[in-house]
Amino acid sequence: MGHFTINLPHHRLGTVSTGKVIKLKKGLLGLLPWNKVASLERIGYIIKVEPSIAGRHEFHVFITKEGKWLQEGKDEMPVKKSKGQKDEEELTLAIKKAIDEHEKSNTMH
Repeated sequence: MGHFTINLPHHRLGTVSTGKVIKLKKGLLGLLPWNKVASLERIGYIIKVEPSIAGRHEFHVFITKEGKWLQEGKDEMPVKKSKGQKDEEELTLAIKKAIDEHEKSNTMH
């Protein structure tokens, strides 16, 4: 699990925590000991943003092992709706871009 800080638009600062997220696909067949339970592995990021946007301080974004960002509401991920959704979408894009830049700069060293 890693921690780092990113700069965001409109003088916002994001504190990022990262780690592996394993989601098990469960079903009735998963209860049987001879059936293997399928799992999805991805990297999860929890971003605490200050100052908040539309009353929301925390954002969760996920990336696959292949490096593809997952959209909220896709791949059985929950969607949180709020009043400032357009602003949140713009901030989420800025968060993803800042994380990509941080990860690229760390792999170059």
